[in-house]
Amino acid sequence: MTLKAVVDTLLDGDVTRVRAYRTRFAGVVFPGETLRVRMWTVEGGTQATVTAAERDDAPVLADTFVEHA
Repeated sequence: MTLKAVVDTLLDGDVTRVRAYRTRFAGVVFPGETLRVRMWTVEGGTQATVTAAERDDAPVLADTFVEHA
């Protein structure tokens, strides 16, 4: 879902522009939770974090990076 959010938001839905994707699990997600994806552009791609909104933005994914054209 994080990769889809980056592709849809920043790459106009064009998945062919994705060159690489990496992330690290930082916590658990419980069914029904709202996930908050924060992303920003850096040299060579997009950095992102994902948190659980209902748990005071507890980290779910960290060190997420999408390399793209």
